[in-house]
Amino acid sequence: MVSPGVFIPLAEASRLIQPIGRWVLESACWQMAVWDGSPDTEALTISVNVSSVQFHQADFVAQVEQVLSETGANPRRLSPRACSWTTRSACVRR
Repeated sequence: MVSPGVFIPLAEASRLIQPIGRWVLESACWQMAVWDGSPDTEALTISVNVSSVQFHQADFVAQVEQVLSETGANPRRLSPRACSWTTRSACVRR
């Protein structure tokens, strides 16, 4: 197993963090859409860690809007989190 402290910096350096981040966002939004179908889970929210590399993409907001539109997820229940502890140093450098 590779720890996030090793994996995230490698993914950022290789720019693989962008497709990985998109996949994570899509997965989270699809899960929220599933939760909407049950009274027991319809009020749950979900947080998604977003790398500083992703935030610096010119089309980042458009990507989030597209994923929300495609999945039908409620944007009020999505909480993007800037820079998890593993990427905090990258945020400070930028």
